[in-house]
Amino acid sequence: MLCSRFMKPQPDHHGRFYLALEAGFDAMLAAYRRTLDIALRHQAVTLGVFFATLALTVVMALQIPKGFSRARISA
Repeated sequence: MLCSRFMKPQPDHHGRFYLALEAGFDAMLAAYRRTLDIALRHQAVTLGVFFATLALTVVMALQIPKGFSRARISA
């Protein structure tokens, strides 16, 4: 409780760097909100793209040469 006697409230003044960062974060949040709205409006397409990506990932993982991952250590 003694701290409240010694500490003074700080003014809500921010510099240009802080304001620029906040503007960037606000822009990212707005872009995320727009893309999320689009994804939720087109749920079937989003789900189809997800499963297509999953299938292509499995196919590519099976097609990639495994030479580096099966390297033998000779002593």
